[in-house]
Amino acid sequence: MMYPIRIGMRTQVEINGKKFTMRILEGNKFDLNQPGYTCQCDSDSSEIEDNPTNAITSLYRQIFKTQTKISGSMVMGFDKDSIFTELLQDIEFCPYSISIADKLTIMVFSLGASKKESWLGAGEGYMASFIHIFRKERCIFVQKFIKNKSIVEVWNNSTKISHYEGSSPVEVWQKIGILGKFQGTQLFGLEHAYTRSALRRLYIPKCQPSQWSNEELMNSLYEYHLKR
Repeated sequence: MMYPIRIGMRTQVEINGKKFTMRILEGNKFDLNQPGYTCQCDSDSSEIEDNPTNAITSLYRQIFKTQTKISGSMVMGFDKDSIFTELLQDIEFCPYSISIADKLTIMVFSLGASKKESWLGAGEGYMASFIHIFRKERCIFVQKFIKNKSIVEVWNNSTKISHYEGSSPVEVWQKIGILGKFQGTQLFGLEHAYTRSALRRLYIPKCQPSQWSNEELMNSLYEYHLKR
């Protein structure tokens, strides 16, 4: 399950009479580009782990000399609706995952729209990824659009090992030469109903109060919401 997080977030929970404070940082002991979690109790602290469960569990075991495992999501408060609501405040888009096969789950983590038919309405800014075997290694395939190109990058841990470009998702995946039973648009996550709905919503003009003096934007709002 995915949880919303923010760098700098702190939560505190009391377990067995001890107060444990969890913090989210930028970077962890495995990857400087991913979130890090560290837990503190009095003067003791955990290492900066790549998940909250390891952070709280390692410190709890150190203090109480036990093999008990503590749920990191519980310590972060992800079981409380009020914390979810606070974390999602002012966020217009939340990454989501879709499945196109039993073992192939695609994560869509940003959106962008265009009028290119072969991109099924997606455009620059759209990014999706999934994990699959490539050259006998477990890799991450990062898919995106830049200018007029459909791009797939293959990453092994934090190293980019391959890069492919094409005019469309279908063309670029033909160049890669694997997962041939799927269309490139499927692998990009573009054929899924949720993605298609999300892309359509991008075409609905909207503005913030600070943009009310933007005549061009206000005209587009009028054309879309009122004139028709």
